Amino acid sequence: MTLRADDFWQFSCQHYMKEGVAKSCLTLQDNFGCNVNLLLLCVFLEQANKGLSIEQCAYLHRAIEHDDNTLKAHREIRKAAKHGNQSNYNSLKQQELALERAQQENLIAAFNGMPKAQKSYDPIDTFLAYYDLDENSKNTLVLPVKA
Repeated sequence: MTLRADDFWQFSCQHYMKEGVAKSCLTLQDNFGCNVNLLLLCVFLEQANKGLSIEQCAYLHRAIEHDDNTLKAHREIRKAAKHGNQSNYNSLKQQELALERAQQENLIAAFNGMPKAQKSYDPIDTFLAYYDLDENSKNTLVLPVKA
């Protein structure tokens, strides 16, 4: 089954609005260097009953590395502009959303084209292992995103 980028984007927008999800995602991003779109993809995959190996997770992360660097640089510009001109800040937020969506499209393209794994695991467990997150991080940060 081929995944569709539009379905993933819609899922992410709706899921991110759930209580506690944004806060947990931003903590994982800012404090642990996790890619939020990769985490959201893992939740999306889990709900679609699809597995993910650690090798596949690394493959996906490499596929969006350039996007990630662009997003991080843009995010810093947006954060610096937060207390300035509101119109400029809002424009930067919209640009960042467009970059996030493009990264998600690239994730889905990479997922659909990646080699199949010999053995697949729960995508959330794979994400935890990939980022070397401990049980406390899992319980306090990742599980609220999964819910």
